[in-house]
Amino acid sequence: MVEHVLGEGFLATSSIERYTDRRGAVWLVGRYDPTDGAIPVVPDLGEHSGQFGTLVAEVVEARVENPNRRFPSSDDIGASVGEVVELGTGVLFSEPAWVSGDTATTAVGVKPVDGRATDWMDSMALVRAGGGQKVRLIFRPSA
Repeated sequence: MVEHVLGEGFLATSSIERYTDRRGAVWLVGRYDPTDGAIPVVPDLGEHSGQFGTLVAEVVEARVENPNRRFPSSDDIGASVGEVVELGTGVLFSEPAWVSGDTATTAVGVKPVDGRATDWMDSMALVRAGGGQKVRLIFRPSA
């Protein structure tokens, strides 16, 4: 199976993705800096931009729980280290994503070929792969 690693970091999505129900693009945050905030990872699409395939996230580092968290832990739905979560299938694309203020990064996603306007990626898969776990974002082009 051919795989292309787009980058490694913490999975993030824009609130507009949730509000519009598109759920079409994600980006990676490499680390958080106390002064500069989120430091994004620039994805490497290589020659795969515009190709059909599947976007997956492989969990490479476990979530670090905050003991002061006000809400229950999501460990029961989070993916385990080594688990590969299929986010969606479609045509690989990139677009600008605003992290905070004027700090911009590049988001990546897969646009389905059936023409639907919503749920381009699996919302539960995004929850399982996100939430403070470090992931390797991988594109698997279809043969």
